[in-house]
Amino acid sequence: MSQTKTCSTCRETKPVSAFYRNGGGKPGYRTRCKGCLNAARRNGPSAATRIIKEIVMHHHNPAFPLSPEAEAVVYTSMPLPPAIIALRERREQRAEKEKLRRERAFRAKYRQCPAMTIPAHMREAVV
Repeated sequence: MSQTKTCSTCRETKPVSAFYRNGGGKPGYRTRCKGCLNAARRNGPSAATRIIKEIVMHHHNPAFPLSPEAEAVVYTSMPLPPAIIALRERREQRAEKEKLRRERAFRAKYRQCPAMTIPAHMREAVV
C-alpha cells in the first residue's frame, strides 16, 4: 500500500498521516486531508446546503420563511402541479378557519368573566 494519498479538495499529495482514518472505506482513510476537513468544519455548511435545508423546512412548514436565495431556487424551478397548489390553498383555508374558531372560543370564554380576569395584553382582543 502506498504511504501517500491525494486530497480530493486541495489536490495535494500528502502522507497518509495527514488524513483521518475511515473504517468504512476500503483504503481506510478519508478522501479529504485533515487541514481541508477542519477548514470545512470551521466554515460551516456551504451556501447550497443551507438553501436545501431551508427549502426542506419550508416544504414541511409553509410558515417557515425563505431567504431570497432559497426563494429564487424554489420559484424559478419547475412550476408546481395544480393538485399541489390546490392542496396548499386548502391547507391555508383550514388554518384560517381554525384560527377563527379559536378566537371565537376565546371571546366566548372571557365574555362571561369580568374584565379584571382577562390578561392585560388580551383585553383589546375581547372587546
